[in-house]
Amino acid sequence: MNYSSYQLDIFNWVQAGKGNLIVQAVAGSGKSSTCLQAMNYMKGNVLSLAFNKKIAEHLKSKISPMALPNASAATFHSEGLKNLIKSKGRVTVNNSKVYYLTEQYCDTPELGSARPFIQKLVGFAKEYAFGVEGQRNIDDTSAWMEIIQTQDISLDADITLEAAIEISKMVLKDSNRDFRNIDFADMIYLPLIYNISCVKYDWLIVDEAQDTNVSRKLFLSKILSDNGRMLIVGDAQQSIYMFCGAENDSMTLLKDMFDCAELPLSICYRCGKVIITEAQKYQPHIEAFEENIEGAVSSMKYEDFLTQAATLNLTGEDLILCRNNAPNVSLAFALIRVGIGCRIEGRDIGQNLLTLCNKWKTNCLTTFTEKLIKYFDKEFEKASKVKMQLLEDKLEVMVILIERCQSLGKHDVSSLKALIESMFSDSDNVKGKDAHIVTLSSIHKAKGLEASRVFEIGHNQLIPSKYANTTAAKQQEENLLYISTTRAKHTLIKVTDIPLRNKQAPVEEN
Repeated sequence: MNYSSYQLDIFNWVQAGKGNLIVQAVAGSGKSSTCLQAMNYMKGNVLSLAFNKKIAEHLKSKISPMALPNASAATFHSEGLKNLIKSKGRVTVNNSKVYYLTEQYCDTPELGSARPFIQKLVGFAKEYAFGVEGQRNIDDTSAWMEIIQTQDISLDADITLEAAIEISKMVLKDSNRDFRNIDFADMIYLPLIYNISCVKYDWLIVDEAQDTNVSRKLFLSKILSDNGRMLIVGDAQQSIYMFCGAENDSMTLLKDMFDCAELPLSICYRCGKVIITEAQKYQPHIEAFEENIEGAVSSMKYEDFLTQAATLNLTGEDLILCRNNAPNVSLAFALIRVGIGCRIEGRDIGQNLLTLCNKWKTNCLTTFTEKLIKYFDKEFEKASKVKMQLLEDKLEVMVILIERCQSLGKHDVSSLKALIESMFSDSDNVKGKDAHIVTLSSIHKAKGLEASRVFEIGHNQLIPSKYANTTAAKQQEENLLYISTTRAKHTLIKVTDIPLRNKQAPVEEN
């Protein structure tokens, strides 16, 4: 294989034998293959850290035939859990841990309504490593207030913020004392809290570094040997998970924390040259590989897209992307009506909707819909700017699904649940690409995906979100455009003028 000058610079740095490196890797730049090749020059034991199980398993399958017995791959959480068990013994994973701990302090109606706020706040405190040596003290009220402001968390309860924070402090301390029952965040957080001795590595490779948070950075320090080195790879323009606790400037923070040298990985091997020109609006440093096809970027109106859908030959090689989920759901039904099979990326989205379906003990779709609208009306009244977009999207998805059930002559919640289960899945649970099934996805869910042809729905209408009112939030909205653009290998089609709905309940026909 002929490696680019960017890749050769990285390999030469690895062999030079000194310090840590952060690589600014653009979309489609072959960062995974670059890191795998770099392993051949690394001495000692090597761990490649991934952000989810799917990526970790993929890395393991690639490392296995490389005859590198000292190289392995794992997620941050599985590596943390391994060290926690090694130090503390058997544990039970219980993701309702904080829920039940909070319940002990919320035994009145006023406190009960504060419970979701407290649970969320405690979760973020773990991501921000509260109580870890050298980090913010759990008893520091100002630190909790900073989380509330940064994450735009709203309190809908007849108690003060100070009172809710005091309960949050007690819940976090209780959670930290219980190392036998752990939640997902504890897998990284508790090894830091207890300062346990961890298995150390001579080399750490960190992918998707733009999504790193405080706890993950500190965990890297714990598992890197005294003379160890790190290869940190990411793309600041693909940072879109600030609402989940990731730091908006995590690449810069990592570079400073570990005193990293910096190199680029700027050639995109995925996208056609015209598509790269489009991507340069958001990431000026991205370059097209000289042998990439020319590619194409065009636009069409939503009405024309629906009219021509049957003749567009939509297949499993296509990808339809949108900022929000609701337009995807509405479009999926429109495509199904003309005989085009669809699936929507995101099994967790479906699970979230099913939880909503089980919120009230009724199987009558009319009664359920009335309760649903009242519930969301209350949620909208108390929602923060960050949460408002999520609520609006979720309600619109549910309204569209309910209308679909009614159009099929089904007026029970069981049918609604069956419809949800049939529509939402994850790409790693779909075996192969069905030639007759087209995938629709939110842009957030599309990271890691690519397609020959990408249809970008509502480009100028939905991005930026009307609720993005901070500099960091606006930057993450722009990053979504970059991610959407760089999913396309051959053709990018912007579908404009999509019909937008108002929040309202569907009316059941007699």
